[in-house]
Amino acid sequence: METIDETGQGRAGFKAYCPRCKRTEVFCRAKVNHPRQLVLTIFTGGLWAIPWSALCMGTLLRPWRCKTCGWHKPEFRETTCIPVAKPPSAPKKVQPPTVE
Repeated sequence: METIDETGQGRAGFKAYCPRCKRTEVFCRAKVNHPRQLVLTIFTGGLWAIPWSALCMGTLLRPWRCKTCGWHKPEFRETTCIPVAKPPSAPKKVQPPTVE
């Protein structure tokens, strides 16, 4: 697992296979903008606290996100799956039907 920081903003991530993008992508830690959520909670009279708590639970349950598509389940593969050619098999002999 290779740790990288491409953004320069301190959001380190890693490269893993993204099944939605179908290639190796950078996965970063999902973050919630708490100051913005606090302002929304104050403006809505506390009603926004319910979605805010759901956002926090979502980042706890799915902490990594693909930077390209936002997918949350990285697959850790060393190599991509390349089908291996099987040796040609001998053709099966078909027996003629027997009459009884």
